[in-house]
Amino acid sequence: MNSKTELSIIENHYINFHITYTSTDLAWLQFIKKRIKSEPLLIYIHEETIICFVDPMIFQEILGKWNNYMRFCSSKPLFHIRFIKYSQDLKEIIEYWYFHIKDLEVSIDFDENSFKILLNAPKKFRKFLIGKHGKEIEMLVSFLENCIDGNFQYTLKIK
Repeated sequence: MNSKTELSIIENHYINFHITYTSTDLAWLQFIKKRIKSEPLLIYIHEETIICFVDPMIFQEILGKWNNYMRFCSSKPLFHIRFIKYSQDLKEIIEYWYFHIKDLEVSIDFDENSFKILLNAPKKFRKFLIGKHGKEIEMLVSFLENCIDGNFQYTLKIK
């Protein structure tokens, strides 16, 4: 590996995932695959929310299929299902996680096994970073702690 590639990996904070699917996870994966005719690359279940990570190349197509399903189905899922573009770059994952927040700036520093993540959003959008009763930020932290391969610490700061 040349030094240019090594520098790129350090700057971009590429990560690997470690997710163990339960039978419930697999059932949801099959349900979603059946409805959108494509399989998510990764799913994560947190309380009543299912996060589906999909190939960025077909993200809009999958979103369209899901919206059509939701419009015409007779019974809605009890869980909230959200589609997010898949990436192995931690900065991109967080940007995709909050894709609905305009002008969000994400900066990440890595120091001795610890990610320091700064989320800077316009003042009127900060409440969406945190979510109702802190659920959104709790879900992101839970995802980072439980699904990223390695023994890392995370510090999140909202500015």
